[in-house]
Amino acid sequence: MPAPQVLVSLLIAALVTTACITPGASTTNNTAAKPTPKLKEKDADKTGEDDATIRAVPIPKASAQLAFIRKHTSPNAPFAGPEHEFVSALPNKPESGSITEAALAIGLVKSVLHPLHGDQATFQEADITENGEGAARTATSASLEQLCKERGLSLADALVENPLLSSFGVAKQVIAAMARSTNSDDFTNEVTVAVRGQANLWAGLAIELGGATSVATSEPLTDAPGAVTPHPEIEDVPPNPADLRGGDSVLAEAQALADRGNFPAAIKKAGGVSEASPMHDAAKDKIKEFSNLALQDLRRKAAQAFQSAMPITDSKARAGYLQQAKAHLEDAIKNYPEATQLPTVRDNLRVISRDLEKLQAETKG
Repeated sequence: MPAPQVLVSLLIAALVTTACITPGASTTNNTAAKPTPKLKEKDADKTGEDDATIRAVPIPKASAQLAFIRKHTSPNAPFAGPEHEFVSALPNKPESGSITEAALAIGLVKSVLHPLHGDQATFQEADITENGEGAARTATSASLEQLCKERGLSLADALVENPLLSSFGVAKQVIAAMARSTNSDDFTNEVTVAVRGQANLWAGLAIELGGATSVATSEPLTDAPGAVTPHPEIEDVPPNPADLRGGDSVLAEAQALADRGNFPAAIKKAGGVSEASPMHDAAKDKIKEFSNLALQDLRRKAAQAFQSAMPITDSKARAGYLQQAKAHLEDAIKNYPEATQLPTVRDNLRVISRDLEKLQAETKG
């Protein structure tokens, strides 16, 4: 083949080869050049769960919640930073009757009794502090009612319907937390009624058990001469049903008086249960309960009078409000010796008396 024809043939072959290879290579390059599609950030967050369920701290498992309930049913169980964190990790608005509802209820009660930043004695709406001025200070610890509202918990309903909250230890702590914080009258009444309902059930069972025990131990355990019962402190004679009904009726009347806010009459009525009555111990508990409620009411009135005195510059007018606060606290100390917060009341009274003395000295000067 002549040289020119050879060159033409080689040139045609090269063009054909390039035409066959280049499109494939070009397609491959174009495919590689395309960026891999990426999920948008908001799409990446969609994992099948609602954003509201994503928590920084994982929800404690049911087993951990049960262990928490079992431990903190006891009023003596310590409650500090880790326990506060545990309660914070529990979900809001728990299902009625659930383990979580019981754990949250106990946790909020314990949070009031053991504040995260230490025990701060509150004087209802205001504290009377010894800072040289007797100034009012708003209480920093949240009330039990406020905590329950923030977490979507109906404490009264939980106490009635949740079997995990029906123990004596829980009821005792609830009553203590109620007395420790300022709550509305509606909230106080609802929770008190719920606790009282549980207490009445146990009281009725205790009466039945007491009667059965007395009858069972009224006979010697053996026929041996000189045999005696192993529980000499238990009377051989079972309680008189009339005494039980009479005492229960008296306490019901006392409760009705307390529900109307007539605490002195309620205490007097409950005090009428004789020491020989099987209901005497229950009456003593009622007297303490009524005393705490009355004390709480007087402290609230004293706090309002104290706060009213603070912005007033006129010495006589200010002294008048402080005298009102002092009278309420003195009334509490005199008429309700069974109340549990008397030490705090005495501290408040001391501060108010000191402020009154200063005002009197200024007036004379």
